[in-house]
Amino acid sequence: MELPTAMCSQCGYDLRGIASERCPECGFELALQPALTGEIPWTYRKPRGRARSFMQTVLKVTRGGPWISRMTAGPVSMRDARRFWLVAATITALPLLLAIAYAQLRVADAWVYLYAPDPLFMSSGQNVAADFGLRSPWSAHWPGRIHSNVLWPITAGLEVPGMAILSVWLFVLMATGVQTYLFHPRRVPSEVRQRATAFSYYLGAPLVLSSLPVLGILVCNIVALERQSDPPRILMPIALLCAVLIAIVGVIWLVRLVTTLRTTTAAGGRSLAYACVFVLIGWAASACFALLFVPWCVGVARLLIEALR
Repeated sequence: MELPTAMCSQCGYDLRGIASERCPECGFELALQPALTGEIPWTYRKPRGRARSFMQTVLKVTRGGPWISRMTAGPVSMRDARRFWLVAATITALPLLLAIAYAQLRVADAWVYLYAPDPLFMSSGQNVAADFGLRSPWSAHWPGRIHSNVLWPITAGLEVPGMAILSVWLFVLMATGVQTYLFHPRRVPSEVRQRATAFSYYLGAPLVLSSLPVLGILVCNIVALERQSDPPRILMPIALLCAVLIAIVGVIWLVRLVTTLRTTTAAGGRSLAYACVFVLIGWAASACFALLFVPWCVGVARLLIEALR
């Protein structure tokens, strides 16, 4: 008998190599499996409402369980999955985008203490800025040539209106999609590989829940900055609680990634360890590309155009 899928839609048991009409784990009749694969709420967003379908999908993916096995047992639309990924990444990045907008409105020279070169700060081994009661940038000890050639273009790029917001959004988009490269190993049949790769775009759903605690930390920081003389004492416990919630969401996301990878691709312990390392490297590479390389390219172009005028 040719099995309709490699996993039982009821318990997620691996059915490859099983020549039986029932699942040996739970006894489910496999002939009924194609009709009982369940549904992804996001695929029914038009009749049910986009916001409701989105939140239902986020909660179901975060909760996990046999539902994921049922979803990956049937066809998964790559187009719907990528649209969900785009919306989820945008909502996840929203608090960070608001923080950047606030910093740029609150402090006109928000980037000067990070990247901008200044001869006053670049003297040989002396912190001249402290003598004037000014803050010195973290890179003040860098040689002037490296500082100007590397960091100055980044500052020029970030000063372009909207560039900082675009860079952070691009970083979150890349970081929440980097796990998709783990879900199409060659050892997996092409049909199962397509389903697993499409569903992997939904795995960034738990990170959407981190937007609320991140927003809470942002509000606490804004209140503390606006009331520097006497900030409320309750802000620190709230910020710590939000940080704990962010850590919990991160653990849930990693666990959901590992369990789904093991269920859909039958990955072993070594492959799962490699997946965790790959994700961390992918996040670092995404940060370097979106937060450093892209603004640097824009800054070089801007400085070149201004020099040719």
